[in-house]
Amino acid sequence: MSFHSLLSNIENSGARLAESSLVRFTIAALLACFMSPIVSAEGQLKFTPRDHGSSSKSDGPGNKADGSSSSNGSSSSNGSGSGDRNAELLSAPPEKLFRLMLARIQKNESEINRLYSTMPLGFPNRQKEQLALIDALANETAKLKAALPAAAVEAFKANPGQDPAVTQFVIRILNQLIEPTLPDSVFGPKAALEIVDAMMDAGADEDVVLLSKGFRASFAIDDFDRAALMLDRIQEVKPGFNLDETLQLVEDTAEKWQRELTVRRLEKNNDNLPKVKFETTAGDFVVVLYEDHAPNTVANFISLVEKKFYNDIIFHYVKPGEYIHTGCPNGNGTGGPGYAIASEFDRQQIRHYFSGTIGMANTGPNTEGSQFVITHQPLPQLDGNFTAFGRVIEGFDVILNCKAIDSRNPAAVDGGVAPEPVRIIKATVLRKRDHKYEPKKVQKQDIPDMMDDLDVAPTGSDDLFAPRSASQSVPPIDGGSLFSPSDP
Repeated sequence: MSFHSLLSNIENSGARLAESSLVRFTIAALLACFMSPIVSAEGQLKFTPRDHGSSSKSDGPGNKADGSSSSNGSSSSNGSGSGDRNAELLSAPPEKLFRLMLARIQKNESEINRLYSTMPLGFPNRQKEQLALIDALANETAKLKAALPAAAVEAFKANPGQDPAVTQFVIRILNQLIEPTLPDSVFGPKAALEIVDAMMDAGADEDVVLLSKGFRASFAIDDFDRAALMLDRIQEVKPGFNLDETLQLVEDTAEKWQRELTVRRLEKNNDNLPKVKFETTAGDFVVVLYEDHAPNTVANFISLVEKKFYNDIIFHYVKPGEYIHTGCPNGNGTGGPGYAIASEFDRQQIRHYFSGTIGMANTGPNTEGSQFVITHQPLPQLDGNFTAFGRVIEGFDVILNCKAIDSRNPAAVDGGVAPEPVRIIKATVLRKRDHKYEPKKVQKQDIPDMMDDLDVAPTGSDDLFAPRSASQSVPPIDGGSLFSPSDP
């Protein structure tokens, strides 16, 4: 569907980038910036162009408090031309829209700087009006920036590879969706696949960097068949690449996934597993618990929920693209319920880590307490090391949209300014079986910091989950391609 077709079909201006369509999200932002919602007589939601300059005379930067006009020489945000400029954006062809939006952003930012530099000190009424204009321009600019990704993708599809600025911008979007490194970035494998598909349809199906991004996004959403196809294509294009270990990883994980799907079908038919709902400051999500495979872990978890243990606890560590970590009453990964339970990752039948899996944090066997993680993508290196005891079945976008945070080391995130952590408002048992949930405890002990122990990936250079910098790709890629990543 084209950019402009989506204008008439958009339904939710609050759609989230990571889980919903990238295009729907950014078009909604554009609509919110330039269109006003109205409800027709038939009850249908429609949008009409918004004129930012249609208010009173005192609202414009060219109007003084006494109604006379000041010669600022600018009409970038308000005035009679506003509606025409908005109409120009909304009617522009895809190949021109991106550039028009960039020009508008630059003009708005220039006007904001001018308004600050000409602030009428000593005239409080005029100063208040000017500050209001600055706020309006800043708000519009923020929404334009949010809408840029969709415009860039559509511009690329209209003229593949013809505009270097468009191509570079799209690649930067793709890099952040797959390997979020910026403070406001979130993990978005589905949105990344939309971009990969668009670029491959446009003739970039032999670009190894792009194929590797497609592989990683496919793996992240549990589409292992597609991940294998991406690897096969890479080997066709670059026969010298040794991807044996990665191919084996995909094959092994795919086998586990098929067993997982079989178990899930049986569980769906029985429909009696416990469920817990989490209400958080970022939204709600629901988990189902694997009582048949990790009975004591589930007993412990439900017991803690019913004691309101998790209420008001934060997500103290978030690593976008890997997992969120919560369940610590101290808010820093050092606390627990005052006891430990036995591990259940060494049982004959265990569950494995796919996207949305819930697992207990530990510092070794039989040290689990209250802390748990929820994975953003399959993490096979956790299998057999941490008890998997459930998965998210509703609201996974809430988990994906968590921004990076490290409560132990705020300087490691966002230049030392830690974002506000997601907080669990309330956890509620929605369903459980007809018996008491009392965990079997092991000897009481101090619960040490558990976060470092989650990093159990082997350090081989070809390993998908080995530590890597933002500029590294998996598998390693030669440079020189049109689609080679560049630093933001």
